[in-house]
Amino acid sequence: MLPGQNMDDYLTILRSGMWRLWYKLSAEGKTRFFDEFFPLLHDTKLEVMGARDDESYYLVYIGTKPAARGKGYARKCIEYVTNSADAEGRACYLESSNAANPAIYRKYGFEIIKSIHLKRAEKVVDLEIMVREPRASKNRSSLSLEKVDSLVSNASSTVRPVSVSLKLGGEKDTIASISVV
Repeated sequence: MLPGQNMDDYLTILRSGMWRLWYKLSAEGKTRFFDEFFPLLHDTKLEVMGARDDESYYLVYIGTKPAARGKGYARKCIEYVTNSADAEGRACYLESSNAANPAIYRKYGFEIIKSIHLKRAEKVVDLEIMVREPRASKNRSSLSLEKVDSLVSNASSTVRPVSVSLKLGGEKDTIASISVV
């Protein structure tokens, strides 16, 4: 998410597609997600970022299709966001539920600040809360703004992003994406 935006607002829920969960989850699932999990994420980000909460970038979803892994697509997406944050002197925040990911995010300067253990399910889910402090601005990415605009235009011919949303590949064959809604 861009600085100054919040996951809790209805426009963000609509843009991100999370509204679909309301129709797909059971009554208990809705309660757990919207009344327990969502507020936990919000409160944790506020606790970790403090006064900088509204001034930081929030990397909400990061993913690459299995066939495209290892080709640098996610790296380019992450570097685009971290370079933007560096240029503005802002921190980046993310949560990771995959045990393999913190080592990857450390390569981009993220550090684990806190761990959360979700214990309501049969299996405990660990969330690593990670923050990347801004670095002196360097253009480390080979992905120019013109290339980003071209990629985003090609990725979605019918829906233009309202905020920063970068997908590498076509609409039907997205190979890497990052949403900063």
